[in-house]
Amino acid sequence: MTGKVSITGLPELVRKVDGKFRRLQQKILREALTAFAEPIRQNAEQLARTLISPRIEVVTRVKMRGTGGTVVVGPSTKVFEVKKNGRSITSANVAYWFEFGYDIRSKPKGPSLKHVGARPSLTPAYAANKERALQIFEDTLRNALEAEAA
Repeated sequence: MTGKVSITGLPELVRKVDGKFRRLQQKILREALTAFAEPIRQNAEQLARTLISPRIEVVTRVKMRGTGGTVVVGPSTKVFEVKKNGRSITSANVAYWFEFGYDIRSKPKGPSLKHVGARPSLTPAYAANKERALQIFEDTLRNALEAEAA
């Protein structure tokens, strides 16, 4: 007995499966990066509100590119204060100057503010939480992959 089998549509099937796998990778990585950043963000916000201003907000932003991604933890770009001349100052502006300290000198006739010491919040938050955040990242990846495999 002989027979002939013809299969059509395999390239489309491979493309669809590959697309679903890529979306799954991105979803799991996004969850893991967000979970990684959360303890750092919480500690940085607590320090910034204590050392700089109770109105400072720290946020996370995740960027995905292909099968990779990055997470950024930093001050919000939300408006912190609006000056009389209409110029907006954001939490990011304020937090930057206090993170590293600053040295502002105005015009020769006006007052000058010499060096103001740094009041870092992001650097100590990262240093204190990086091992814990990495463990959370690994656990999130493992749990997500196990849930998808089940």
